[in-house]
Amino acid sequence: MLQQARWTQEVLAGTNADKIPASALMGGAGAGFTEGAVLVKNNAPEQSLPATNGTPIYFPPVTEKYLVGVTHSATDSSRLIVASTGKFLVACGITVEPSTAGNDEVQISLTTSVTTNQYQTGAVPLGSYGGASMTTVLSLTAGNYVSLNATPIFYTRKEVGAYLIVYRIG
Repeated sequence: MLQQARWTQEVLAGTNADKIPASALMGGAGAGFTEGAVLVKNNAPEQSLPATNGTPIYFPPVTEKYLVGVTHSATDSSRLIVASTGKFLVACGITVEPSTAGNDEVQISLTTSVTTNQYQTGAVPLGSYGGASMTTVLSLTAGNYVSLNATPIFYTRKEVGAYLIVYRIG
């Protein structure tokens, strides 16, 4: 349980998400979670992100995922669909390839079926990987979805890793 707490803290802080098994964050059967999901995408497949409005981050079937009472949409793999009404802790993040043209930023946003949008921007320094992460609490109704979107500000980028975590907290 201590290891699970440390991993969850690292993912929420936006660090080491690519090294943590999704099943470890949810704790497996009997861990006390009634509704939640973890999706972790590590480099496969990379997704091009044009410098336009938010591009949904798709978590294809090869994505490492762990679901308890939340559905990973079969028709839109960027979406997690909640099964019940309540408050949900949502954490997400993205890593993008190094900038070769100049300093850049990447903005991430959460979209839900109730159009609640929240934004966070992170730096992409010249020659370095960059990204952004965010944690928030959303009030959702049964059947609502949550989706992670990303927009580079100046240059087209490739996403090289992403995660989306949804836990029911009330």
